Amino acid sequence: MSRVIGRPKRTSAEVAQILQTAVKNGLDRKQADRILSKAKMSDYLMKIYDHLDALKNPYLTPETNLPGIKINMGVKPRFFEQTSERELKEKYNLPTFQLDPHTKESPIPPNNSDSSYGLWLDLQEVFSKVGLLAEKSLARQRGLEILENRHGDNPMMIEFTGSPTRTHDYQWCTKMIYKYKDFPHLMVKSLHKITRDGTENCILRSELMILVRLIVLKARKDENEPHEIFPVLLISVRPYQYVIIEAYFDGKYVHVNYGKPIAMSDKLPPKEQDRRMKYVIGWATAQPCGKTASYKDSPQ
Repeated sequence: MSRVIGRPKRTSAEVAQILQTAVKNGLDRKQADRILSKAKMSDYLMKIYDHLDALKNPYLTPETNLPGIKINMGVKPRFFEQTSERELKEKYNLPTFQLDPHTKESPIPPNNSDSSYGLWLDLQEVFSKVGLLAEKSLARQRGLEILENRHGDNPMMIEFTGSPTRTHDYQWCTKMIYKYKDFPHLMVKSLHKITRDGTENCILRSELMILVRLIVLKARKDENEPHEIFPVLLISVRPYQYVIIEAYFDGKYVHVNYGKPIAMSDKLPPKEQDRRMKYVIGWATAQPCGKTASYKDSPQ
């Protein structure tokens, strides 16, 4: 069962009051400081989130003024190590992928919304070959687990164009959020049903909202853990393309590393279609890496 992610229930000021009493009753001061630090981080990041949520234009550029966020275009993730195409083929027997071509029976190319949903289904079908269903699958070896809240529900984010409080022109949602066993990292897949043409090279407001909110979610969920950096890897499914995006907070800025869009089309040579899908799956099965204990270890 899915449950939409709400705002953190307590501000840092409220957490501080609770911790003050807890310390008097025996809670370790270092543990209390660690919890309070994450609550303060949460307050700061939620202000960034609210700014993104209030933006009228959902299509952004690296030049867009985004307080508290640093965008790095064409940069690969720093806290995730991609599984190679060779390993996927030789060790895990990932089958050859090819998009279904348009035929006389189905001569009309998909529109933008159809394309994004079709690419989502393709991604899920291929990922299932190395996903969590098999006991010794690659995903399980990487330590991937479906994220659950304390009620056993799967948290998600979603925005419908029909909502009375929303004026943006496309629907989006997180389809699945994964955590890594014994690591502070998250991996998430999201679907963005864009209807406007000419947005292929844009930064999507919805992508940034997902990344910032999930850093907060993971930090507050693991408030007792000795980590300050909570990297999030997003596989964004858009019309006719995938985008690999990473975000992490260094104590001052949310750094967002945007990979180059991975265009998918049945007009591409079959070998190139297969290579590009395996590139995406390589990130979906990435191995967590990097130092996360302290902000001072954060790459700039």
